[in-house]
Amino acid sequence: MDEKSVKKFLVTGFESFDGQTVNPTHELIKVLNFNPLFKSQVTFEVLPVSFENCWMNLKKLNLKKFDGIILMGQAAGRSKISFERVALNWNETIRPDNDGVVPPEGPIDDGPLAYLTNAPISNWKKTMDSIFPGLQEISLSAGSYVCNNVYYRTCRELADQTKTWSVFIHVPFMEEQGSPHIPLSMQLSWMEKFLSECVLVEN
Repeated sequence: MDEKSVKKFLVTGFESFDGQTVNPTHELIKVLNFNPLFKSQVTFEVLPVSFENCWMNLKKLNLKKFDGIILMGQAAGRSKISFERVALNWNETIRPDNDGVVPPEGPIDDGPLAYLTNAPISNWKKTMDSIFPGLQEISLSAGSYVCNNVYYRTCRELADQTKTWSVFIHVPFMEEQGSPHIPLSMQLSWMEKFLSECVLVEN
């Protein structure tokens, strides 16, 4: 296959936050980054849990050069892996980010109230249901913390083009973090299958 025709993807996770010493998405990135199956097509990055610096770091990667962007985050209290359909133009939290910042409650910027993902998450869920029955869901709320903030900013950045899709995926705790949880080994298997069966097959 001609190198120029090979599609490129970005997958991100987050550092630990909110008193936790680990974040499953960080652990996933560390392992996936060394998987030779993804080396030529997927760029892996870990982002800071910071309302200001998360988006600044992500934007530096020149998002429009990718064909697809998968943002991952940890969602305490969830028992399934969630495809997030909606990115909301709203900050609302009493929990400081890792810089100690609590943003004012209100819109992130002067853009639309919300964006819907342009990724085919309904089809992806059907595919993953056939491999991991009952392990995934489609969610209509990415929250109102850093995860949703960077998801919204990503969607707005890409809104004027049709080449690049973006999606946010929330994963539950790992076993050592509490319950509900999905063991890291299963989360890793899920991500490897998702990338192989849903994402890279676009080529």
